[in-house]
Amino acid sequence: MAQVFQDLQIDDRVFLDLRLEERIVGRIMWVRAAMVGIAFSQRIDLGDILRSELAHGHRRRAPRVNVEATGRLQVGDQFHQVAIDNVSQTGTRIFCTEPLLSGAEVRLWIDGLGPRLSFVRWTKNGIIGLAFAQSISIWDLTTWVRERPLTALGIDQPGL
Repeated sequence: MAQVFQDLQIDDRVFLDLRLEERIVGRIMWVRAAMVGIAFSQRIDLGDILRSELAHGHRRRAPRVNVEATGRLQVGDQFHQVAIDNVSQTGTRIFCTEPLLSGAEVRLWIDGLGPRLSFVRWTKNGIIGLAFAQSISIWDLTTWVRERPLTALGIDQPGL
């Protein structure tokens, strides 16, 4: 059973990302308001997964949602238009032509979410990973996501 923040239907396919490169396929079996039942394609041993993550020192990053959004990035007193292709409670990935250095403090105005003090975590060929100084609440993020065009949630939804 899971609480979801997206309209799902019986038989929709979903994915559960367990480890960095491990994804398990599931299918929605029942829907009751914001709760769903999921049948997975293989057995999941959560104790084994958690022990493995801790033993290897992996820190789970917040789940990302792929979106199509725009924003403005403030670097000093300069503003730059950016495209946003994924967002989580703790950060985002943007596309920007302005070269930035890792560790730089910036402010990102996300259309519909307002300004976020952020820090550059990494850059590569115009793609920039930002960490928010303060997390976005799950409520604010899911409300915002529902209003955006979704490019990939790991859900098959014909007609979207």
